Amino acid sequence: MAHSPRTIPLIVASVVALALMGGAYALSGPIPFIDTVTAESSEALLRAYAAKDSDADGLQDWQETLYGTDPENPTSFRADLKDGEAANQGLLTPRSFESTNETSTDFPSAAAAPSSLTERFAQKFLAQYLTTRGANPPTEEEMLSFIKEAVAELQATRAATTAFTSSEVMISNSTLESYASAAERAMRQNAVPADKTDLDYFALALEKDDAASLAKLKSISGGYAAVAAGLMEVNVPQDAAAAHLGLCNALMRMSVATDDLAALTDDPIRALLGIGGYQQYEAELANAYARMHEVLAAGGAVIPEGTEGYAFMKAAEGAARVLSQPAP
Repeated sequence: MAHSPRTIPLIVASVVALALMGGAYALSGPIPFIDTVTAESSEALLRAYAAKDSDADGLQDWQETLYGTDPENPTSFRADLKDGEAANQGLLTPRSFESTNETSTDFPSAAAAPSSLTERFAQKFLAQYLTTRGANPPTEEEMLSFIKEAVAELQATRAATTAFTSSEVMISNSTLESYASAAERAMRQNAVPADKTDLDYFALALEKDDAASLAKLKSISGGYAAVAAGLMEVNVPQDAAAAHLGLCNALMRMSVATDDLAALTDDPIRALLGIGGYQQYEAELANAYARMHEVLAAGGAVIPEGTEGYAFMKAAEGAARVLSQPAP
């Protein structure tokens, strides 16, 4: 699979993170796997999500969630009429616009919970969508454009996760070598083994309704958070403090994005936010590793191959090397 310049940082971050979180290939060097990892781009996943129509009734699954119709039953509104035709004829009303006491978060064919992002999406954007699309159903490109704009606006309302502050970093007079060793150990102790990237798991859930992949994403989200918390217990040389803090907060943002992806069946629009923010957070994670490489290199850290800390150092070096490559 060919990778665009936009996709490369995402793949680097995915492979490095998974390797240091328990991948069996960590010590052999995660970076060579760049050419063989097949990660869906966030753009492709967003497009697939926007277009998915499980029951081929002319109403995409995300719209069925908002209307309260069943994505697995093409005539869930009325036996003699496809749900898409009912929507086009104005016979369906978004559930969030109705007065209801239902608070179920079951999916499909249930009203979104009042606190969910799906509910907020319906209230804020669906009316605009319905009133501006015209008499004809939107094209795939028009729908994708609408979703991207709506997701970007919703994303802007969510403050980026800054879980840790500089005052929480455990500054010490430890060496860079001992720091790298402790950091790698903390990562391995909080490992969540995975044989695919986060977006590959999400693609399986989206395309094949694979519930196990969503459960794995939930586990990986917890793993990112656990790794970040474990790293915050490590003694850090002053020279590495800023890079260390950046790495920990980048991991926490990855935890948020992956948890959003795992919400596909409970809060579908939240999953859209996960797709929308994932590439940004992946890039932040890759850059955090690259900054760590700068610190280790500037400090002259020497860690022999086969010793603890070597994989951490090589992962940081690999991220820096790939990110520095000119776009083809």
